Amino acid sequence: MSENNFQTPPPKAPMPPSPVFMPKGTGAANEQKTTKGIYDDNFAADLNLPPKVLQTKSMGIVLGTILVLGIIFGAAFFGGSEAPKQVSGLQGVVPNMDISPNDSMYRCGTVDKGQACILYIMNHTRYDRTAEDFFDEAVRLTEVSRYSISMVNTRYAKQRIGPGHFAQIKIPKVL
Repeated sequence: MSENNFQTPPPKAPMPPSPVFMPKGTGAANEQKTTKGIYDDNFAADLNLPPKVLQTKSMGIVLGTILVLGIIFGAAFFGGSEAPKQVSGLQGVVPNMDISPNDSMYRCGTVDKGQACILYIMNHTRYDRTAEDFFDEAVRLTEVSRYSISMVNTRYAKQRIGPGHFAQIKIPKVL
């Protein structure tokens, strides 16, 4: 083998820098112009705001304020209308004038047998009926005599109960 095979190639001449990438000026002056700080290229510099705005605490306050104002704005314009009324209790009951507001009576079925209570029966027919027409059904359900039921519901007996409405029948205490 010859010595030419093991020799390293001669070093290449350095290429002159391309004019596109060549910075203008030389030395320390060039380094000062290209060094960018945190305040040089951001929204605070564009809006001429102080550098303090870029701190985490200041950004949190700004974003929190924007959030609160957004919630207030959204609630004012898109908050919706008044909440619908919630219906509680039994609807369509024809009130019994024989039951005074001072009577603390429970519904039948929630008290012991023989205790005074209020029985609700629905008019399931297509025509009006009187409350008296429901007394026989009340006798069957509570096993209290018809006479006792008609005695405590004297004014209510002739009350008209429309289709789909409830009769409110007072059942007396049986000894």
